[in-house]
Amino acid sequence: MLLDTLYQGARCGLYHLAMTAPGIVLERSGQALSSTSNPTRVVIDPHILIPELKGHFASYVARLRDPAEVDLRQRFERCFGHVEPLDHGRVEIEQTYRDRLHIAREDLSQVSRFGGLISLLLDLPTPRDPNQRLNLQALDIALTVAYCRPFTQFRNRHGKREASLPRHLVYGTLSADELKLHDELLVKRDTEYGHSDASRSTPSYHPTSSFGTLVISRNRFVPLSRSQVDAVVGMSNKLFLRLGEEVKKLEAAPFPAHKEPDDGHGSKGTSVPPCQ
Repeated sequence: MLLDTLYQGARCGLYHLAMTAPGIVLERSGQALSSTSNPTRVVIDPHILIPELKGHFASYVARLRDPAEVDLRQRFERCFGHVEPLDHGRVEIEQTYRDRLHIAREDLSQVSRFGGLISLLLDLPTPRDPNQRLNLQALDIALTVAYCRPFTQFRNRHGKREASLPRHLVYGTLSADELKLHDELLVKRDTEYGHSDASRSTPSYHPTSSFGTLVISRNRFVPLSRSQVDAVVGMSNKLFLRLGEEVKKLEAAPFPAHKEPDDGHGSKGTSVPPCQ
């Protein structure tokens, strides 16, 4: 009963709710763990319990390493010997993907904030500030770049380049019209805002000498319309929610259960007995 109270109230309460459940009391009692039966309570003194746990584990590990503790080591192996070795390659892949999802959601949340600022500027009464066009241009660039970040390569924690988000997350979330705008934003980001491609500039010839002068200048800035800004914000919100579902799916997916090898007679190994 007390172990059930400790597990449900302390372990599950802290892990799932970030707080202990009824039946668990934290106080300076002078004892690491104590209990009462009426009502059923487990009293924990964290100032004593934590040092005692550290000491207990250190002592337990030392006993496991003692050649004379054969029985203890056998019981430990019966309990934990079936645990599948950690697949560090898979862990790194999943960690990189999880990092990518979290960073992408932050980028998409920026889109909503930039879109809100653009709407505020467009709603200002005329005459507008002389720098209004420059402010709109800066926010238009910021919104476009922030939206496109999740769909370009990034560097993981070790500096290695990783692929962008899987395409099915986008194509399974956005409508046909939204996908068209999505592609237009990526082109604009790659040729105008993130880079300066000559294909997005206009050459003009000025006969100032016998040979003339060829000048290449940027095309006139054309900002996103109000409806396009609203559409991009809507797209980012939909993708933000979709990536959140992907994060939950990753967190809920356990590693594959360990399977006992076939013994050659068509039967599997027996289950591992509990610690005794």
